[in-house]
Amino acid sequence: MHVGVASCARAAPLTILKMTVEELRRNLLRLVETYVTDSGVRNELESLVNRHDIPAKGVLAQLAPFMSGRVSESDRAIIGEIAFYFC
Repeated sequence: MHVGVASCARAAPLTILKMTVEELRRNLLRLVETYVTDSGVRNELESLVNRHDIPAKGVLAQLAPFMSGRVSESDRAIIGEIAFYFC
């Protein structure tokens, strides 16, 4: 089926979704809770995530060794969003 230019002009505008800082915090805390097995590292990462200025890139870097080969597709997508918006 061919869609004419007039049809495209009436289409809804593309919505760009952006992760908020609270969503970032919630997602990082869930990733830490899910993947980090060492309680000392978990406590350190939770402390970083709860800072006012969340060092997202640093948190992801410290998470990486715990996530090797076992990341779900949904978590992979969330990590991609975090990297895109906050790193």
